[in-house]
Amino acid sequence: KWELELINRLKEKLIEWDIPEEKVILISYSRAMLNKGSRINMKARLSFEIVGEVESGIIWAKKHGIKIITIKPKLLTKELSKRLHQEGFEVITFGAKSKSGSKQLLELNPDVIQSNNVPALLSLLGRD
Repeated sequence: KWELELINRLKEKLIEWDIPEEKVILISYSRAMLNKGSRINMKARLSFEIVGEVESGIIWAKKHGIKIITIKPKLLTKELSKRLHQEGFEVITFGAKSKSGSKQLLELNPDVIQSNNVPALLSLLGRD
């Protein structure tokens, strides 16, 4: 019940703040929440966060039409990132706080890195 309420409130706030839903990625490890997001035709992009068993998470995401996988760096490898891309997923990872940590994440070839140290990440990307 709380998942539907949370999604409904998110939709309301996006409208109130004049933020296009299409510019939002809703990341959750809750399969119920992502199912509800799909059922109410949410325009925000949905990402399944894999926090445990990788293979079952990939199978579930495929089955439910989820196109983005968010995955802990300790579960992500270069090979897995390549495979996910080949299977049509976008890959999001997170967690680096240092420049060296950001470098390690970049080497995994994700599409998106969530970072609390944006200057370090930008420096590695040559955009400082």
